[in-house]
Amino acid sequence: LLLIALGCFCYASGLAQDGEIIISEQFRNSSLSTVMERLEANYQLQIAYDDGLLSQITINQSINGLTLQDALRQLLEPAGLDFQVLSGREILIRPKPEDTRQEGQMVLRGQVVDALSGAPLPYAAIIAEAPFTGAEADENGAFTLRLAPVQGPLKIKAQYIGYHPFSLFLSPEQCQKYQKLRLAPHIQEIEPVTVSSHPAVLSTRKDAQSLTIDATQLSRLPAFLGGNDLFRQMQLLPGISAHDDLSADLKIRGSDGDESMILLDGITLYSISHFFGVFSAINPEMIGEVKLYKNAFPAEYGGRTAGVIEMASKQPAVDGAQGAAELNLLMANAFVATPIGKKMGLALSGRITGRDVADTRLYGLIRDENPLANRLLGNGTGAGSTASSVLTTEP
Repeated sequence: LLLIALGCFCYASGLAQDGEIIISEQFRNSSLSTVMERLEANYQLQIAYDDGLLSQITINQSINGLTLQDALRQLLEPAGLDFQVLSGREILIRPKPEDTRQEGQMVLRGQVVDALSGAPLPYAAIIAEAPFTGAEADENGAFTLRLAPVQGPLKIKAQYIGYHPFSLFLSPEQCQKYQKLRLAPHIQEIEPVTVSSHPAVLSTRKDAQSLTIDATQLSRLPAFLGGNDLFRQMQLLPGISAHDDLSADLKIRGSDGDESMILLDGITLYSISHFFGVFSAINPEMIGEVKLYKNAFPAEYGGRTAGVIEMASKQPAVDGAQGAAELNLLMANAFVATPIGKKMGLALSGRITGRDVADTRLYGLIRDENPLANRLLGNGTGAGSTASSVLTTEP
């Protein structure tokens, strides 16, 4: 009983509620005669057709839930064929009758295909010369070209992007037959093309809370006073104040510089300013990546209210030594890294400002509390022996 029920269900799956036969098939580069054989086998149909004519037509279509008549109309009309349902499952396929043409016209039907694979070439252009007229193939490469009556041979030309044009001469008798135009691919050898680009300096990557900065690409950003400064270049980002040229502090969302947490390899840094706050003390050559949290940041970073700057040192290369140096009129940077084992490396970095440029006689008077008294009392300690009460920060 179970087998009988399953058989009835499978038979009913190809029928609509009112007894109509429903077709759901996919055809890829199949001849129309093969399509008819498949429909006969799958839907218990009896189809009469000209096998020589249908075997020349290639079908590349998908039919999803169409009735038998709609499916046949979709398959046959582009090829200039008609059908007649003699009974529920008996079908006759034939060329469209001549009365569908306009009086005094010839109708050329055919298909444009690839000469190597036989695949249809959709939307190919078909042109007839003298008299000049043209048509466009459909998605299956099938076309219908209406021609004025001619006495001699007619030149037909088919074109498609990436293929050599194909031309042939047809007599009026040949124009009445179904033509398959085979186009050969136009193969061109071009020189190799290399596509390259710089990695993004700023990216959100997978963490939407933070902004990830590739410190190795900072040289592409505008530099402060002619040199790379990690914190100065981060001041160019949205949400960070950059109105004070004499301070390298990161003032996120209008906060003060000391309200942000600064981490280097998990170690909290409490002072990153140098030379009275004009420069930062972080050597950008030793930093590999920076994560900047300007809005919400993870709960593990506590004790601050503005934001978090999480820096990671550059990993030393294990295949050889590497280094970098920068020198200008105001500062100098140096970075050296070398492997000392298979799983260990040593990295040294330094950063210094050109303080000797400012260490002049005027600079010494500013730092000395009472230079005149020292001279009168014979105190030969010299300028700069006592820190000024105004400028108390050592460079």
